[in-house]
Amino acid sequence: RPAAVPDGARTDSQDDLPHDPNALAHKGLGGTDFRPVFAYVQNAIDQGEFTNLGGLLYFTDGQGTYPAHKPAFDTAFVFPDEETADASAPVPPWAMKAVLDDTFLEQEPDLA
Repeated sequence: RPAAVPDGARTDSQDDLPHDPNALAHKGLGGTDFRPVFAYVQNAIDQGEFTNLGGLLYFTDGQGTYPAHKPAFDTAFVFPDEETADASAPVPPWAMKAVLDDTFLEQEPDLA
């Protein structure tokens, strides 16, 4: 059984995410082992808890242990700002690196 993931959140829509990144709780700050979250998500897929997983958004400072192998789902490591992203270890080549900025936060979905 995978390790417990104490601070995970599932969402069905981007509308479930806060519009202000400062509203996200910051915990840890370095030395995170990212692998238990990937095991947790894979287990949820295997158990049928996720039937149409769009991907994993991992909000992080990037200071930690990344999985060695590409998971069966798309992944983006999301950094709070360019400074944090630049100071982090490189994300794995199978993952997307995203940085929150004013442009990202101000974009409205095109409903047309």
